[in-house]
Amino acid sequence: GPTGSALPIPTHENILFIAQNIGNVGFFEVASAMKAQGCRVLYVASYDQREHLFERELIEKSSDMVIWVVKTGDTIDSNRSQDLSFQGELKEVLQALPTYAESLFKAPDQTLVAGNPAMMGMIQDLRLSELSTFFSKSKKNLASVGASMQCMMKEICAQCCQLQHDPLTGREVIVFSCATQNQPLEWIDFSMLKGRLSQNSVSEKLTAQWLKRKRNV
Repeated sequence: GPTGSALPIPTHENILFIAQNIGNVGFFEVASAMKAQGCRVLYVASYDQREHLFERELIEKSSDMVIWVVKTGDTIDSNRSQDLSFQGELKEVLQALPTYAESLFKAPDQTLVAGNPAMMGMIQDLRLSELSTFFSKSKKNLASVGASMQCMMKEICAQCCQLQHDPLTGREVIVFSCATQNQPLEWIDFSMLKGRLSQNSVSEKLTAQWLKRKRNV
């Protein structure tokens, strides 16, 4: 957000980034800053198609190892010997993360996730089930909540409100995503986030049609 909270940069930790499509944008500089502080960075970069990849050099520069994933079509060729490349569902690749990550670290100290609500919700489920052992040492599991904002003035319009559930106490709280974009993965109500993101669906479709018409004029 315009006045959001800064993300603390740790030193000498094992960091796992998992990003999908445009969600990769928010991690370029963060991963680079963490690597500069002596962190070991494993970056899972997921795309619908290979053509959607951009800033490849920046991703490689900011990571010790990249796992490239495309949902359909040709895979992303690996430029470095330590990197891996797959075509298929992201969930299938993540289920094998303990094996893929073994050459870099046994388990992450911190995990950051960015993508659509379905993708982040899937990781939330894996974190608590099939990958619970792999994530057992992770002190922080954060998801980037890019909820809609209208006022751009911080905590005014409430368009970015996000429901959280404390898994330990059961307490529910509402937070402003514009002020706190990176939120505890286990706390986020992704069904609410999906609903919030769909509220501008009509205007977004109209804008897309207007831009298409302008390009054809």
